Amino acid sequence: MPKNPWKTLTTETIFQNPWIKLIKNEVLTPTGKPGAFTVLEAKPFVIVVALRDDALLMVEQYRYPLNRPTIEFPAGGLEAGEEPLAAAQRELQEETGYEAADWEDAGDIYEIVSISRQPGHIFIARNLRKTDGHKMAEDGIQGARFIKIPDVQGMIKEGAIFDALTPAVLYRALLRMDKR
Repeated sequence: MPKNPWKTLTTETIFQNPWIKLIKNEVLTPTGKPGAFTVLEAKPFVIVVALRDDALLMVEQYRYPLNRPTIEFPAGGLEAGEEPLAAAQRELQEETGYEAADWEDAGDIYEIVSISRQPGHIFIARNLRKTDGHKMAEDGIQGARFIKIPDVQGMIKEGAIFDALTPAVLYRALLRMDKR
């Protein structure tokens, strides 16, 4: 691995709450120029590609920062000491009311590499079974539904699905399932 060309001179936490921490670093850039770089730290997250036949289980969620609803995969942060698979299983059940018998670890992803080092863990869930309803109304989750894979791809193409993670995670899952 190449040596880091950046040099950190000082580090200071400028904001912190239970979900995020902002860290301001005084740095020397790779060209030696002084500067400041702010890094966002957040707890690791999981994202679940839940499959039933040729359909994906997607959640409809009202996203406060955007002031609009989204359609995306079930996802959420790991609790302290929680393993990624356990978090994926919990998030799928909480957000959709489904459980899965089969789980595949599909690797890691980073959402905003220019400012954040928050890792995400992707899981593919199969052999789904409906349990009680979702429990995440306070987070703006309005429901969950199955959408055929070609329809999800069309929604991405047309801009109806517009978050960055859903297309990247879908592409990773399709490559792993060899269904490009």
